Amino acid sequence: MMAHKTWKSVLLARNIYVQLVIVLLFNTAIAILLTLVIEPADFWNVLIVSHCIGVTIFLTFRLYECFYALKGWRTVIPMTVGAVLGVLLSVVVIGLINNKSLSIIGNAIVSNFEQILVNLFLAFFFGIIVMYYFFSRERQFRDSSALKEIQLKNLAHKKQIVETQLQLLQAQIEPHFLFNSLSNVISLIENDPSRAKLMLESLTRYLRASLSRSHKQDGTLEDELDLIENYLKIIQIRMGERLTYTINIPESLLPHPFPIMLLQPLVENAIHHGLDPMSQGGQIVINAIPRDEILLIQVIDNGEGFRDETLSGFGLYNVRQRLQSLFGQAGKLQLENNIPQGVCASIEIPYA
Repeated sequence: MMAHKTWKSVLLARNIYVQLVIVLLFNTAIAILLTLVIEPADFWNVLIVSHCIGVTIFLTFRLYECFYALKGWRTVIPMTVGAVLGVLLSVVVIGLINNKSLSIIGNAIVSNFEQILVNLFLAFFFGIIVMYYFFSRERQFRDSSALKEIQLKNLAHKKQIVETQLQLLQAQIEPHFLFNSLSNVISLIENDPSRAKLMLESLTRYLRASLSRSHKQDGTLEDELDLIENYLKIIQIRMGERLTYTINIPESLLPHPFPIMLLQPLVENAIHHGLDPMSQGGQIVINAIPRDEILLIQVIDNGEGFRDETLSGFGLYNVRQRLQSLFGQAGKLQLENNIPQGVCASIEIPYA
């Protein structure tokens, strides 16, 4: 049972069929070379001998490798066995092609012992060359596989870090936002029950959307905007006329895949660092613009503009890390001055 598993792994991992074709090409090249060097020489007989020896050595190596590791002096064992069996097989095959009986073939082996030794020497000589070629390819294959495995582990590790950061971001945002919203609801219940009811309904929709997204690794732009819009409605109830917002997203872009919690940190930055500190408040505009192979999404405010807190927050760091992890150099976050006042935060992701 163990031998069967090992043999199967050799077939699948090393592609024995491709290697067998390469062996046949090597055998043919060796036969052509020997025919040109040895005179007189029958090319077809030399070709038969070359294929018998080459294929037998190759299969002996592969069979031996199913049970033992090919290391150091152990490589001599399959080489010797394969060469001897290959030479004897070549004599038998040529004899059968010439319609000779097995007894005559046996006598030919004894009488042509010197020629058999010459064939054995040639088998070892060319076998070592071919073996070196295959071992070099095997080493390259292993090194390449090991490198790919390390790269995959690094990618998985980076992905795990980004997912952990996302969970930390959600854990940081949602409790703070939830407590503030509930405090606002409580304060509005006596003075303005209708606004309290509206805020509670918006908060419920926001939490439902947030909870459904926390169980998914990916989503769409429509999912993200649903979360953002419910968030802005809650903030708008709290800030009143101090906050207005506009979302300019073409309907054709709504089904486009979009990572979760990528826009909300930008909108929160615009609220907390841009508009909230201003007595008159301000406006937020969210745009989505497809440009060739890039989707540009902007969060624009007309608030106080750049401050230290605007650039150094955990939310922006998380957005940059996730963009790099998900899209490499194609994912970008840029912060620019909005003319005449405020900040324009832009995200670029691939768009197909």
